[in-house]
Amino acid sequence: MKYGLFVIALCALCMAGGCAEEDVLPGQQSKMASYLSGTHQPRLMTEEEAEASLETEPQFYTAFGNTAYRYIRHYYDVERQDRVLVDWGDRVSVTLWCYEFAFKNITFEYDQVMEMIERKRTIDLPYFTNEPRWERILQAAGLNTEYWPFEARTFHVGDGTTAPGLDQSLAGCRERDTVELYMTYTMAYGDEMIGVVPYRSPVAWFVSIDEVEKTD
Repeated sequence: MKYGLFVIALCALCMAGGCAEEDVLPGQQSKMASYLSGTHQPRLMTEEEAEASLETEPQFYTAFGNTAYRYIRHYYDVERQDRVLVDWGDRVSVTLWCYEFAFKNITFEYDQVMEMIERKRTIDLPYFTNEPRWERILQAAGLNTEYWPFEARTFHVGDGTTAPGLDQSLAGCRERDTVELYMTYTMAYGDEMIGVVPYRSPVAWFVSIDEVEKTD
């Protein structure tokens, strides 16, 4: 797999070290399911639970093989059904915020993060983002952004140029969706050493689907 498209080894603020060789995957799966149903705001239920729920608009996540977990924000927006649906092979342009995941809530909205910086509160920094406004945030955090690429990332879904968990989770989303994607290491970088991301680390990616171009 070619993962270099979305991983820029510029930020040295992630935790050092790797995961234990034994029982890494089951532990990450269990912690992610616990996080989504307990700590995540809003608290989420599985897609199967949502289908059986009596709630009008239950908030839920979709699991892909219990190794990638997707939550679509604003899933119930009325106009969402009129947006272009993402299918395998479609060309998409996305904005990304990529984090090493520590099983806690992450704030990535620009206004909220800037407010936290102004109040001198600790923030989680992504190891990669191509959101142009975040250049100011990264500079405020003391990082050199000279080589950060702040332009849209474009690829064909399923072409193997990104993490397999991202490919699987995008299919079924719609243009202008904001997607939260939590991946075990098997759906992210596998056993490869990628930039500043520690060996066998789970990751959290926040994805804005900016444009979808349908393919024949």
